[in-house]
Amino acid sequence: GLTGTMQFEVEGEGSIDHPTIRGDYHLTALRYGTVPLGVGRGRVLLQDQKLTARLALPNQGYAILGSLQAISPYPYEVQVSMTEAELAPLFALTGSPLLQGGTGTGSGTAAVGGDLAPHRLTKLALVLHAPSLRIRGHTFHTAEPLRIDLREETLTISSVAVTGKTGWLNARGRIAFGGAVDVGVDGKIPLALALYYPGIIGGGTGTGEFDVKASGLWKAPRYTGWIKMAGGGFRLFDHPEPFQGIAGQVKFDDQKIHIPALEGSW
Repeated sequence: GLTGTMQFEVEGEGSIDHPTIRGDYHLTALRYGTVPLGVGRGRVLLQDQKLTARLALPNQGYAILGSLQAISPYPYEVQVSMTEAELAPLFALTGSPLLQGGTGTGSGTAAVGGDLAPHRLTKLALVLHAPSLRIRGHTFHTAEPLRIDLREETLTISSVAVTGKTGWLNARGRIAFGGAVDVGVDGKIPLALALYYPGIIGGGTGTGEFDVKASGLWKAPRYTGWIKMAGGGFRLFDHPEPFQGIAGQVKFDDQKIHIPALEGSW
């Protein structure tokens, strides 16, 4: 969770039913979980049943603007501007076990919006250029800015292009949840990252290459492409011996999977 110390100054005017409240705040020793955020400063305004808040984290390179309408369904919107920002807080917020502890720097913008009651996400947009990403001991960078947009249950991946010495990943396409799917993903990834599932699988070695496309309907997509593995190994935490020397290929053809060759030992 979020911890720290806050100093707050506030003033108000107007009627009890329709007040106008302004405040300035200063945050120190701010921390999200194990990620230190340093100091922050901001301003809040409650006017016409709408709450607006600004927050700057100068040591981390973030400027945040958020708004919440105090009328059901309580629509909200948060905009984040990043300037050579530390990405550890962003990785921590994803909740992904793979990204926890990840570091790096990046510049760009992010926006999220929706309703609180009932909870509904209607908007998610990310544009990010990251010259340095370090995840589980592997270093990457964006070959071009990441561009992802979610609006009204349609996810558009305009550009995901990440590369490094140990692997690379490209993805593009569109997914309409409950509608049509047209997305492709290809790359070469260390199995230490691809098979990172704490408490289930670990100790991945070797690499996996893939080029897979999905199309058709969201509820019944068609897959084409292939996955190759070389020098692969991993450990199941309930299995006494590691699996090793895994090599082979898996092919996708519509709704069929072909495994012409796959070998390994334990």
